[in-house]
Amino acid sequence: MSIRQRDYPLRVGAAGWEHPGWAEAFYPGDLPPDWRLAYYANEFPVVMIPAAQFATAGPADVAVWQEAAETGMGLLCELDAERPLAAQTARAGELGEGCLGLVLPVTEPGHTFTQLDRLGESPPVVVDFGSARPQAAIRESLAARGVGWCWHGEGPAEGLAPGPLAVIRAPAQGLDLRRLRGWLEAGLAVQDGQRDVVMVLEGTPPPIDVLRQAQTLLELM
Repeated sequence: MSIRQRDYPLRVGAAGWEHPGWAEAFYPGDLPPDWRLAYYANEFPVVMIPAAQFATAGPADVAVWQEAAETGMGLLCELDAERPLAAQTARAGELGEGCLGLVLPVTEPGHTFTQLDRLGESPPVVVDFGSARPQAAIRESLAARGVGWCWHGEGPAEGLAPGPLAVIRAPAQGLDLRRLRGWLEAGLAVQDGQRDVVMVLEGTPPPIDVLRQAQTLLELM
């Protein structure tokens, strides 16, 4: 078991960190934009790099991400399925162990396995069908490959069980502490001591107070 897995049975973080709504609510007013990720990493152990940002990143962006990863923060990289996957996989490889895995959004379920094959040897991958539940045949084939799929907080959480990476994409809208605890319990239930389990809070922006509440709850569980 790695140090990061022992310290974090479940990592809680946000989808993105460059939210205008955080400019005064979270980041100090005099903080340079290039330091925001490092500032975020002081408090939260994981972040998901959104697809639009990850797919178009340049060397300077990757360098900032690498520095954050060196602090022990995990990076979850969302792929842009409309752009060449090979270049994005190579970019993830530059992050080394800091990249916990890749999130592959799927708009056409029939193409799921073709896209997975294109990724080749890559960090762990989770497929994201949005709030829709994939058909039974697809679920079975993904599980046989050791590939999970994102859970959006509704319906069965079965996609968290397969593979080395489990990802909960939690919507901030309509959130209460009971739901938040339920999401954390679902993530902890699939942690076997060998996997990375991540809960990503989404929103425009993701509420900082809820991220803090989730970490506090996690410490009490």
